[in-house]
Amino acid sequence: MKKQTLKIPMRDGTHLETDLFLPDAEARFPALLMRHPYGRLYSDSVYESMTDDGYAVLFQNDRGRFGSEGKWWPLHETSIRDGADSVDWIASQPWCDGNVGLFGSSYAGVTQWHTAMAAPESLRAMAPVVAGSIQDYFPFVSPGVWALGTLMGWTLNVANHEADKLGLSSDNHEIRGFMDLNRKLMETTDMGSDADMEALVKAAAQVPPAFEKLLNDHPLADFAPSVQGFAPWVDEWLAHPDPADDYWQAVDWSRRYADIDTPAFIVAGWHDLFITSAFRDFSGLNGRIANRVKLIVHPGSHTMGLAPSGYMRVGERLFRMSAVEGPWEGLVPGNPGGLSKGLRDWFERWLKGKPDADASAPIRLYVMGADEWRDEWEWPLARTRWTRFHLHSQGQANSLNGDGRLSTDAPVEEPPDHFEYDPTDPVPTIGGRGLLPVAAGVFDHAELEKRPDILVYSTDPLNEDVEVTGPVVLNLWVATSAVDTDFTARLLDVFPDGVAYNLTDGVTRLRFRPDKPGPVVPGEVEQVEIVLAPTSNLFQRGHRIRLEVSSSNFPFADPNPNTGKCLLSDAANETIVAQQTVFHDSQRPSHLVLPVIPAG
Repeated sequence: MKKQTLKIPMRDGTHLETDLFLPDAEARFPALLMRHPYGRLYSDSVYESMTDDGYAVLFQNDRGRFGSEGKWWPLHETSIRDGADSVDWIASQPWCDGNVGLFGSSYAGVTQWHTAMAAPESLRAMAPVVAGSIQDYFPFVSPGVWALGTLMGWTLNVANHEADKLGLSSDNHEIRGFMDLNRKLMETTDMGSDADMEALVKAAAQVPPAFEKLLNDHPLADFAPSVQGFAPWVDEWLAHPDPADDYWQAVDWSRRYADIDTPAFIVAGWHDLFITSAFRDFSGLNGRIANRVKLIVHPGSHTMGLAPSGYMRVGERLFRMSAVEGPWEGLVPGNPGGLSKGLRDWFERWLKGKPDADASAPIRLYVMGADEWRDEWEWPLARTRWTRFHLHSQGQANSLNGDGRLSTDAPVEEPPDHFEYDPTDPVPTIGGRGLLPVAAGVFDHAELEKRPDILVYSTDPLNEDVEVTGPVVLNLWVATSAVDTDFTARLLDVFPDGVAYNLTDGVTRLRFRPDKPGPVVPGEVEQVEIVLAPTSNLFQRGHRIRLEVSSSNFPFADPNPNTGKCLLSDAANETIVAQQTVFHDSQRPSHLVLPVIPAG
């Protein structure tokens, strides 16, 4: 393998630092390009395996990062132009045969979508792994709801380098202590033994003191000013709290599928922050360029590896991975250099023109609970039975010890449930789809469910297995004493011993409700929809299906102060305690819609 470092020119005269890896042979090769802002994270051996397959491989630092010139501004239109310029330049080189593909995970997946928006002529295929649009978790959880933990953690991650480059000390902003754990988590792709995996998960569950202090001891409004010197984009982002406004539309490819013709091999995880976007991207492209889009969904989170035993640890749960040899083989989530057999076949088809021998379905997903892989042909699944599970209680659904029930029986005249939401004492995030500082994945929520500000609704023990695979939506009739507030939802699988494992969750901010945006009238009944991330789980016989309803999930989402403002931008840091009501009667039948898949 031959290696050299290049400076690739952009249309505005800026040069981007790019490492080029070439096979030893003298020939013209198809090229694979990865672009991201994190520097050289991986050893040359990662790229050597791809040069052995006959590819020219390039890694490029994003504009303004490390050795690349210019000013870095994440999620900016320059990413679209730089990606297109890089593809055009690569295709014109004497060592390239004119065919270029894109690969990489996380932000390196975002840059792939940005490049595809520009549709450079030589772009033949892409493979975005655990990457998604601004609508689905970064920087938003849902319209108007900021992905607080990830926004802060990711900003501190990249700001560390920016501070060094500018000669500023980031110690005063409590970054260094946080970065030690961050680096440990993000760079661990070889998980070692099962015991090593468990130890790492336990360590990850301990929020670094510096980060905990930043979240809890300071007004949230202090965050943007504290990083202004080396992360000025944060203040600008916070000035645009709606992902539907023009500021975000310029870089949101989910609004531009009609402009994207690039064949895409999408890899996602059920507990990854971008899972909703993965299905939106698949559906958005598959309707136009069918047979040129694939989607694989594993049970993991954003950064998770495989143990030698063939299991994947996702929080407290182990999922058996040995059942798949084909598309999964060789892929380690979180390692953008790892190409699975499926990805290798993908690039062989689109960059080398080899006949497509793969007649498999466009979707391969992992069904949790059953611990098996299954091929599917469409999304949502055509055989889905959309089933309403109604909320029931006698007005005392508070906590695990309340009387909340979940069943397919239609509601009758029942008193509503009430709880108090205090923004200064939010429900803490345990697992789920976050990135940092809270460890993502599956964790027992039974202890958390003792809180009186969580309404808990559970089915009776199931008489037979029930598979739920697809989008999940909660329809609630609610009232609040505030002018604005949040309602949150979480779906769980409760084992016979009482362990309650989280599957998916969602949140809605009332003043951003699409049908009636703006402040709410205190005390007035509102029908709201909470869209939870899609999931696939077999609830086994004897288990219970459980729904949690509350108003906070911190730091997964920024806590709503109930004032009509945002704690990330309100310098006054004012909060109000809200009195929340959830109705479930014949006129206001709050219900969970689950995509039940018939057996057989």
